[in-house]
Amino acid sequence: MLTFQLQKSTPKFFDSIAYTYSNVKSLNDGGSISASNWRHRPVSNDPNAAELGFANFYQPYRVIAQASYKFTYGKNYATSVGFTFEAAPNGAGSCTYSGDVNNDGTGGINDLIYIPKNQNDIVLVPVNTGGGTISDTRTPVQIWGQLNNFINQDDYLNSHRGQVAKRNAVVQPVFKHLDLNVMQDIYLQTGKSKHTLRISFDMINFGNFLNKN
Repeated sequence: MLTFQLQKSTPKFFDSIAYTYSNVKSLNDGGSISASNWRHRPVSNDPNAAELGFANFYQPYRVIAQASYKFTYGKNYATSVGFTFEAAPNGAGSCTYSGDVNNDGTGGINDLIYIPKNQNDIVLVPVNTGGGTISDTRTPVQIWGQLNNFINQDDYLNSHRGQVAKRNAVVQPVFKHLDLNVMQDIYLQTGKSKHTLRISFDMINFGNFLNKN
């Protein structure tokens, strides 16, 4: 993990911008009990094997920027206005099967998918073919068309065809977050001592207040 930061500070003005790059991997992130550590860790084959993968809180990069300015007026008043901006991927996740492919007894939780290269690389059949209230009338060609479209629209899946997906390698889209802080200082002189009464106003996600998008 590497972090680079630039900042400037004066009696009235402060600004800072920092960029963090991360490539954190782990064998097991840990949890509340041993069973959940084993059950919830996505693996490509043997759940008992030590398999290196991206950590649960993997975030490849993050930008934090801050700026504030202090307005002093009269003898007893000062107002500070500050902004904090953050941009980073909104988490990471794993692509797993909806069944117990490796037969370890934890179906639908921890079996990483194989990403097919083409239609000849996978066997596709309609669901509910064994009877039921819903009949799937799609052909294998139609099912592949839907699956292929899904793979194409995902950068990670599309660039790793013919491979087994890695744990926590699917990085979510970037979120951008702007917060506002306004502080009002009132200075009070009592004898030889100077005291400050501070009133603070914070607006979380100020950007959404300006634009719903």
